[in-house]
Amino acid sequence: MQGNFNVQWILWQLEWLATSIRQAKFFCVMADEVTDVSNKEQVVVCFRSVDAQFQPHEDFIGLHAVESIRADTLVEVIKDTMLRMELCISDCRGQCYDGAANMSGQRRVQLLRYAQKSHVPFSFTAMAMPLI
Repeated sequence: MQGNFNVQWILWQLEWLATSIRQAKFFCVMADEVTDVSNKEQVVVCFRSVDAQFQPHEDFIGLHAVESIRADTLVEVIKDTMLRMELCISDCRGQCYDGAANMSGQRRVQLLRYAQKSHVPFSFTAMAMPLI
């Protein structure tokens, strides 16, 4: 019974976050890929938005297990997340990735093409910063 309650609460929380992001209208997507200590590759997806009171929000959406951390895999995770949250690519105003090697230069072209199909103005930041 407790496990079922936790799942229902998590689903309610995600729906509430999705509704909040949709109400804010515009958002930025952030993704970070990592290989953990057990050699499993994962992608973290977050969204940034600003509410009606001009308060910024940075919302953790999920940690997704993936087969690889290649750019095409990251694009699919982001597209799937946006689809499930019923977020429109035309409302996305930016994208940010830590792990610049995977999503810089030619490798980011897939997500940019996805955005361009909807005529979305897209900014892009790829950062590779040491944790010192």
